Amino acid sequence: MTERRRLMLILVVTALVLGALIARRWYIGRALYRLDIPGNERVGPMSAPESGERILIFAPHEDDETLGCAGYIQRAVQAGARVRIVLMTNGEYPEIDVVLFEDTLRMQSAEFVRLGYMRQKETLAAMQYLGLPSDAVTFLGYPNQYLDQMWLPDHWLPQNAVQSKRTRVTRSPYSNSMTPGAVYCGESALRDVETVLRRYRPDVVITLHPNDIHVDHWPTGALVRFALMELAARGEDFARDARVYTYLIHREPWPVPRGYHPTLALLPPRPLDNAGQTNWLVLPLTSQEVARKHRATALYRTQGGDIDRLLLAFSRANELFGEIPMRDWPDARDVPETVVITDPTGDLKTNFSAPHADIRSVKLGRRDGRMVVGIETRGAARSSTCYRLCIHAGGRNPADRVIAEYAWRGSQPTGHEFRNGAVRAVDPAGMKTAISANTATLEADWPLGPAQTFFIIRASTTKGKKTIDQTAAETLLIAGR
Repeated sequence: MTERRRLMLILVVTALVLGALIARRWYIGRALYRLDIPGNERVGPMSAPESGERILIFAPHEDDETLGCAGYIQRAVQAGARVRIVLMTNGEYPEIDVVLFEDTLRMQSAEFVRLGYMRQKETLAAMQYLGLPSDAVTFLGYPNQYLDQMWLPDHWLPQNAVQSKRTRVTRSPYSNSMTPGAVYCGESALRDVETVLRRYRPDVVITLHPNDIHVDHWPTGALVRFALMELAARGEDFARDARVYTYLIHREPWPVPRGYHPTLALLPPRPLDNAGQTNWLVLPLTSQEVARKHRATALYRTQGGDIDRLLLAFSRANELFGEIPMRDWPDARDVPETVVITDPTGDLKTNFSAPHADIRSVKLGRRDGRMVVGIETRGAARSSTCYRLCIHAGGRNPADRVIAEYAWRGSQPTGHEFRNGAVRAVDPAGMKTAISANTATLEADWPLGPAQTFFIIRASTTKGKKTIDQTAAETLLIAGR
């Protein structure tokens, strides 16, 4: 065989292999899409925006507002509604550069801040393309990939603010943050969210779904929900009456198939739909609205908006939203253990092969005035797994806030509480743990008092620094308060 023929054969074989890989990826994506489609009866229509409505859309990063809501924004502008976009962080994390080359690429803090400004400009350009002026966008300026840490008691107060590894500061370095020099802590973020809500007094609030697994996404939804609940407890009618919708961005492997498929429907992941915690809603889009959303997504060049298959996958024939019904919690000294969270199993890469840490449900009860928590897993629970629970409670005044975080591995419990303006460790002697069959149990003092009117509860499992599974952040109203 001549050298030329050998080269041609290699090229042909390479082309065939690449073609087979592409076809396989396309076939798997389409197969997963068919498997992921829930029954149509489970999905209802999303209410269309109306003239004069005040609509407030929260997003953790510059691009999420477009991925989740670009069609809704177009429809709202056309209807004559007033729309405001609120960005929690400036997303100073270049997906293409740093994710691939973080071990070799060393950006200085000033370069990360410059990237944050670049991402702001991308959102302003996208919103202008969709019909919103630049003054309809508010930047809060909190650190990218740290909102989950700010949600915990250890970083709730300004004196324990988180320090961004990228900007290397504990306050916002951005000149256009709503609060200049906003401190990187939970208390500051909640105050800013409440400030935006009070100023705008929205009829409709759109925020992140509690089952979104990104470290900035579910906390964005939790902060907004906490702020609304606290304002409603203080007698703010708009906070009680506002219609609250959520949107989902990160829940692997959803959405499938990846890539630009403008004629396919965007429907909820089947595991989340089966869990029954969300009333899913769809907003059908015209072909022109889908095309404009696709072009707006391409404006996020730092994120590969015109090539990233995840980003492209949200330009579909509809947009997907969810309503999260809230449940009541009895105001009693003794409450039988009740399932307060139902979580999908085997649905994430991290929990698929770890049944001992794959959460199926979370039970909560009170026994002789003490709290009893049971985290039920898909497989037999293990003492080597760390089981975690966090409760945020609020009432009519900021002084009523209580945050309690617990972690236990076998018979080794730890805990921290924020209460009365201070953070303290929970005495391990007052906690009991047990591992039995498929349940990891914790017993501790009931963290709430008579002043709290609601609480948000969330559980997770970890091994070292790696999160294996995580539940939604569920909101419960304390009955009669």
